[in-house]
Amino acid sequence: MKKVIKLGLLAAIALNMSACAITEDINERCGGSDLESFCHFVFGATDSEQQTQIDKGVQEAEFALNARVKTIEMLISFLNAAREAQQQDISHLEFELSLALDSVVQLQSDLTELATGDTVVQMIDPCGAAPGYNEVLLRTGSGKNVAYFEAGSKRFLSVIGQGSYATTDNSACSFTVDSLGQVCSVKNSVMVCE
Repeated sequence: MKKVIKLGLLAAIALNMSACAITEDINERCGGSDLESFCHFVFGATDSEQQTQIDKGVQEAEFALNARVKTIEMLISFLNAAREAQQQDISHLEFELSLALDSVVQLQSDLTELATGDTVVQMIDPCGAAPGYNEVLLRTGSGKNVAYFEAGSKRFLSVIGQGSYATTDNSACSFTVDSLGQVCSVKNSVMVCE
């Protein structure tokens, strides 16, 4: 009996070591789950079964990759929509800021009229337009130049006379008030007096 088993095992080993075509032929003839498992154990899986397993793995990887790509595309779409909403918010806030700055200038003019008993006849931007908050001078009907100043929490208007001054806004430029009350500064490389 032991000899029969040994011969059977030797025959199986010999078949396993024989050419692939014979092994595949034997494998194709194996049927049934137990017999098929035994054949796979003894003779190995066929090339077509290995290719099926590879194809299945590739399909699973492609499915996972496609799912990730769709997730990333949705995230990009969401981020683009959020960026557009922020741009709209920024545009709206810039418009609101512009309105607020106009309101501040009007309030400065009203305060000047109240403080001096004189009407404001001209707004002078000594250094030209600057981004953000832009300091201006107010000229009254009597020729006085009025500036708005802040020192900590104190805010006040002051009539400025002849002399040299510097703005504290983003332009940070210098200007002078001459003996006639004209405000002079360099704008676009040219001395301008108003």
